[in-house]
Amino acid sequence: MGGLWKYMPWTYGTVLIGAIASAGVPGFAGFFSKDAIIEAVHLSKTPAPASRGLAVTACVFVTAFYTFRLCSTRFTEKSASNHTIMPRTSRPPWSPCRSYSSPFPLSARAG
Repeated sequence: MGGLWKYMPWTYGTVLIGAIASAGVPGFAGFFSKDAIIEAVHLSKTPAPASRGLAVTACVFVTAFYTFRLCSTRFTEKSASNHTIMPRTSRPPWSPCRSYSSPFPLSARAG
């Protein structure tokens, strides 16, 4: 399964913006939430806050890696499956696109 960006460009764009926000890129909404979590762990009075801070930071990188891997494998890489199915599919109606893209401006500009 791959190469879906040709058939679902609006979905690809919203998933990519969501991946950028989820990765915690500065200027996007995810940056501030991840920064607050890392700062809260760093300032906590629990034993071994350094190791917990390291674990939280590692989780941020793992989340970013797998989210961008999803975008890469499903949308941009060449599909290994039979291509005869995709040309017969039709574009989804606008109503589902509107529902999943409505949070797009918030995640892109709330930061």
